[in-house]
Amino acid sequence: EWTRGSCVLIGDACHAMSPSLGQGANVGLEDSSELAAALGPILRTRTGGGGDASQIQTVLKEFWSSRLDRVSKIHAASRECRNGTGLDPAFRQWLYSWQPSFDWKSC
Repeated sequence: EWTRGSCVLIGDACHAMSPSLGQGANVGLEDSSELAAALGPILRTRTGGGGDASQIQTVLKEFWSSRLDRVSKIHAASRECRNGTGLDPAFRQWLYSWQPSFDWKSC
């Protein structure tokens, strides 16, 4: 897990990748985007910002579980590239078509 209590690791701190696919920083940016989307509603609900610790812990665990599949697939592809195997075209489309889970223009 990437979370403990109200603390969360993102990017290379929790899922460092080989440079073969060039996605390490990208996945870290995805993490930060999804984390902001997950925490935003809680942090805006109270005057002065911030939900209670149990709400934050729940959101952090949901964040981890929502990211795990994508990060695992990118890790596997990075290992394949390192071993000289090219990317499957369907995977390439899936990888590069990622969109944040919320509309940044509404912020």
